[in-house]
Amino acid sequence: MKNLRKTLATTAILSMMVTFGAMAQSSSDSTQMKHPHQMKAGGKMMAKLSEDQKAMMKANREMAKSDMEAFKATLTADQKKIMEDKSLNPKERIKALEKTLNADQKAMWKKNQEVRKEREEKFRATLTPEQKEAMKEKGHQMMKARRGSKPTPASNS
Repeated sequence: MKNLRKTLATTAILSMMVTFGAMAQSSSDSTQMKHPHQMKAGGKMMAKLSEDQKAMMKANREMAKSDMEAFKATLTADQKKIMEDKSLNPKERIKALEKTLNADQKAMWKKNQEVRKEREEKFRATLTPEQKEAMKEKGHQMMKARRGSKPTPASNS
């Protein structure tokens, strides 16, 4: 009788874990916020952009992806482990990685940042005041959403 209870309890617990795990996974997949550069053409921001602006944003995104892939190709196995360390938040991963970069990697990192900034400035120069305001508001919304999903330092104690 005790074995039957244990078996039933174990089965119930496992089925709940599987059910809740599947629900959590589908929930996080569907509610995951996307970076403005990852928004699909149907997004509110993309709808407000001209075809030239959309093309420029797409080209910038593709160039940034190419730059990042080239940079990642220079990483050592230890550096890749740092980038994959989920116990660190993204800022902590970048700080830890920066400490391990050699001179060539640092130069490439800096150049990529400068080029990305130039591309962003050129793109922003094409925006109308209304588009700039809409992007600013979207940025505020994203920051609020990020802050709302993270525990505050006071709640960790």
